[in-house]
Amino acid sequence: MRTFIKSEAGITWVALLLITCLSVLLARVIPAMALVTTLTVILGYIKARLIFINFMELKANVKPYRIILEIWGALAVVIVLGSYWISVLQ
Repeated sequence: MRTFIKSEAGITWVALLLITCLSVLLARVIPAMALVTTLTVILGYIKARLIFINFMELKANVKPYRIILEIWGALAVVIVLGSYWISVLQ
C-alpha cells in the first residue's frame, strides 16, 4: 500500500480524492450557489486534466493529443460557465 501512495498514480488518486472532498466542502460552506457552481466546474476541469495527463498517459511524447484535450477542456469550461452565467444574470 505504501508503494502505491508514493507512486505517481497514487499521488494523483489522492489529489482527485481531496479535490472531490473540497468541492463537497465548498457546497456546504459557501452560501452563494453561483460561486459554488463556478468553483465546482473549475475543480471538475482540474480533475479531468489530472486524469487525462496521468491515467491516459498524455504526459510525454503525445503532444498533439494533449494540446487537443487541453483546448477541448478549456472550451468546455468556458461554454458551460458562460451559459450558466448568462442564465443567472438574466
